Amino acid sequence: MGIIHSIMTLLYLILLCMAKYIPWKHGPLIPFQVILWINVFAAWISITTHLVPYEGILVIIILFTVLLIKQRNILLKQQDGRWFLWRLSCYIIAIISLCVGSLLLSTIMPTFIRFWFELLCALSLVFLLSFPYYLFFSWYLRHTHPKKAPDTLLVLGAGIETDEVSPLLQARLDAALNISHKDTKWVVSGGQGTDEPISEALAMQRYLIEQGVPKANILLEAQSTNTQENITYSQPLIKPDSHCTIVTSDFHLMRALRIAQQSKLSANGYGANSPLRYRARSYLHDYCGLLLHHLSAWLTLTLMLIISIIL
Repeated sequence: MGIIHSIMTLLYLILLCMAKYIPWKHGPLIPFQVILWINVFAAWISITTHLVPYEGILVIIILFTVLLIKQRNILLKQQDGRWFLWRLSCYIIAIISLCVGSLLLSTIMPTFIRFWFELLCALSLVFLLSFPYYLFFSWYLRHTHPKKAPDTLLVLGAGIETDEVSPLLQARLDAALNISHKDTKWVVSGGQGTDEPISEALAMQRYLIEQGVPKANILLEAQSTNTQENITYSQPLIKPDSHCTIVTSDFHLMRALRIAQQSKLSANGYGANSPLRYRARSYLHDYCGLLLHHLSAWLTLTLMLIISIIL
């Protein structure tokens, strides 16, 4: 089993390199999905053989170290950065405790109860093994411009309190402006919530016009109330042969790309910076949302564990 874990570790490294150098449709989403499935297999091996995947954990430590070095000026020197690290560490420690506690309880439970604790441990382990890659790819999408200039930019909305864009929404629009060109077609997507004075799309249009974007180049999608609707309602406004880039907050982008993939919308992504104070919870929230869009992985893991107990 140690050899298998070593092979899987090599696959992690290959996929990380492929995500950086190969222009994947939907960005690094495909490598992340492959890594998720590898981690499903790794968790199943670990639960059934009681072997810790040390090689995979080593890659995770390296990833966290790389991210910490790359963001050290923000994470270590700014108060919000230190707070972000503390909150993120608390979340990770809580999941580790759930994983270890479930595994220990499974060893003293009868067979018909043991399965549920093993399943909870396996799910927690997949969560922990995959989360660092989600953080790495989210950071990568924030720091890497699209390899090809986009013909169409799809900017996803965020909540507003006045008829002007919020700081979070402005960050998304500024990031989109950073990769746009004079002929770029814009689709701004966001409806009007019950506590919003105007639609998010209209607020975005006004901001872009103030920044010099021609009104004729901006299409409004003002019906959506969530990410799924953002993609569904915006898709008819995007030409099928257009090179489209989705722009949203970095913590939200991987989930948006997954929804675009499921909706058959061919698009890459570019992540906007977001306030660190809100990013720890948002990373966790959107990561859980991304995982819920891979139910086949969880069903496969459950089936594998059932077969292991039966045999």
